[in-house]
Amino acid sequence: MTKVIRLHKDDEILFIREQKRILKALNSSEKENIAFPFFPLLVELKNDYFEQKNIQELKNLFHSVQIEEATVLENQIFCSVKIKMSDCSEFSEKLLIGTLKKIPEEKNSINMEKSISKNLRIFQIAEAKKSGIQTELWNPQWVKCR
Repeated sequence: MTKVIRLHKDDEILFIREQKRILKALNSSEKENIAFPFFPLLVELKNDYFEQKNIQELKNLFHSVQIEEATVLENQIFCSVKIKMSDCSEFSEKLLIGTLKKIPEEKNSINMEKSISKNLRIFQIAEAKKSGIQTELWNPQWVKCR
């Protein structure tokens, strides 16, 4: 199982709106839909640091989680996520918000300056198990960064 950060509902709605804006901009410049949404909006914590600790330990270690502007790279649309822990460890992860069937002909079709950057104050950390397109969350714990 992989540990993940699940956005608070208010933040999730904000990023779903951002996801729609970006997908609309990418698809409007093409003859067919090339960009597709990715759900659920989760930040996968892939570093060994997170694997070595249980959910309860991690809950108390988060110092800040910053989601940065959206980026289009190869076949993915994602936001970079900077995570700082109270023990001074820092990590870079991704919030995948969409996938691309092909690179858009007009690379300037989305205005990244309007992209959202957000410091998460409240979120859940959980263990995720994927099977096909379904994702199940286990042992979710709310985290509040001060």
